Amino acid sequence: MKDNLLLKFSHDWEGLIKSPANVLVAVSTGVDSMVLCDLLLHLPLKIRPEVSVAYVDHQLRKQSVEETAFIKDYCQKKHLPLYHYTWPKKDHPQTGMEEQARRMRYAFFEKVMLQNKLPYLLTAHHANDQAETILMKEIRGGDLKQLQGILPKRPFAQGFLLRPLLNFSKAEILAYAKQHQIQYFEDETNQQDDILRNRIRHHIIPQFEQENPLFLQHMQDFSEQLQDLFAVAAVSVAKVKNDLKNGTGYDLAGWLNIEPYMQRILLKDLLAKNGTFSKKQADQCLKLLLNPKKPQAQIALGSDYFFVKSYRSFKIEQKKPQAENISDKPLKLAVGKWYSLDNGARLGVFLKDKVELLSSDDVLESANPHFWLRHRQNGDMMRFAAYHQKVKKILIDQKIATERRKQLWLLVNDQGEVVWIIGVKKSDLSQASLNDKMQYIVVFRNNGRKEV
Repeated sequence: MKDNLLLKFSHDWEGLIKSPANVLVAVSTGVDSMVLCDLLLHLPLKIRPEVSVAYVDHQLRKQSVEETAFIKDYCQKKHLPLYHYTWPKKDHPQTGMEEQARRMRYAFFEKVMLQNKLPYLLTAHHANDQAETILMKEIRGGDLKQLQGILPKRPFAQGFLLRPLLNFSKAEILAYAKQHQIQYFEDETNQQDDILRNRIRHHIIPQFEQENPLFLQHMQDFSEQLQDLFAVAAVSVAKVKNDLKNGTGYDLAGWLNIEPYMQRILLKDLLAKNGTFSKKQADQCLKLLLNPKKPQAQIALGSDYFFVKSYRSFKIEQKKPQAENISDKPLKLAVGKWYSLDNGARLGVFLKDKVELLSSDDVLESANPHFWLRHRQNGDMMRFAAYHQKVKKILIDQKIATERRKQLWLLVNDQGEVVWIIGVKKSDLSQASLNDKMQYIVVFRNNGRKEV
């Protein structure tokens, strides 16, 4: 038994790690992790890793004192470095014990890896764990990506988390431990049916195995096939995202032109990259993108995240509270002086013959030099030769996003009328040298960068 099982383990191990390495093994003193340690220590020398052990005393059971003494003795006899942490009872939560304990363990494992420059963490998840996890995900949600179950290898800390026993059943592990007299401790809570995983373990999986003895292998095959499909899909999604990338967001017209299935997949990928959001929220975002009657809007996703649709583009952004730094107080412009705006742009009022223009400069000619510079205010009107128009309507017509409107600079005359929305639209008061009274010129120099 040992030779056959070790041969299978050796083959799987070489598929996970191409060369000998230092590994940290998460050990609970249960049969799974103790068998994993034994298999690692009996690998052929050319592929055998340097093994360190990480153990957490949760202080949840009386026998934890005995278990802690056992693992210390085991590591001493095997000459294995042991990293031990005791979880103080005062830190135990009132609810959600299982999840909080898991978070605490992995935080400890990560700390050990970083401090000791260990590139791999190993856990003893096996084929039964895989089947239990997939069934739990199906019962609780049905998200296809979650049905991949437990991955054999994923990034963790500065290295990777490996599960080298995924192709081994619990029965194989128990048989190995019995034949080779491997000492371990049984957690009595594993026999209770008060949690979903245990109910699946004790009642559902045995029924599936009665129907088909290859059930566990089929579940592992199912997981591997899904992993392959998602890997292929990720390449396609990455290409589409790159093609649609538009500044800080994604091109809406381009998104509307792709197939509906790719629209949904891309949207789901964007949401997944920014947090954990519900299917209902994803459906709301999809509905907004497909609604031409709402050219700009945003959906609160939680945790200060927002899905933002803004005319030609869409994006997910996290808005952080910040102090207001935009003043509505007009700034009087002096003749012959440049004023810095945003992103390196400049604006100034000059006598016509006192400034050398560049081909990319945008200008407005004027009979007088009295101008002020400020941001938009409620009720702003823009002056034209024959009429006035609300600045708000101009910005809507130009499809200027709400956030961008707050940042725009306005050139205002003596009467408080807007004569130029910088980078967007200017009045027709400039006669371009047809009127000798136009002695002054307002210059917007933006080095050719497109504003809107």
